[in-house]
Amino acid sequence: LDYYATGKLNVDIAATVVTGIGAGCELAGCSLVGGETAEMPGMYEGEDYDLAGFCVGVVEKAEIIDGSKVASGDALIALPSSGPHS
Repeated sequence: LDYYATGKLNVDIAATVVTGIGAGCELAGCSLVGGETAEMPGMYEGEDYDLAGFCVGVVEKAEIIDGSKVASGDALIALPSSGPHS
């Protein structure tokens, strides 16, 4: 988790969100190692919040997915973006 940002921090909501992210990390066999909590009045309405995160992984060279085994009939899953992100 890079950050959790909200207009006014509700500790119960933030704890629930971060606990859920931690549970997801545990299921994936990875660690939640850091993050920032930002309280930004005027940027978010009510109990709205914003999350940002990233992950880094490693793989054995023989297991790298490089596209060489893509075959006709394979499923391609694409998700739309809500817009440009930086």
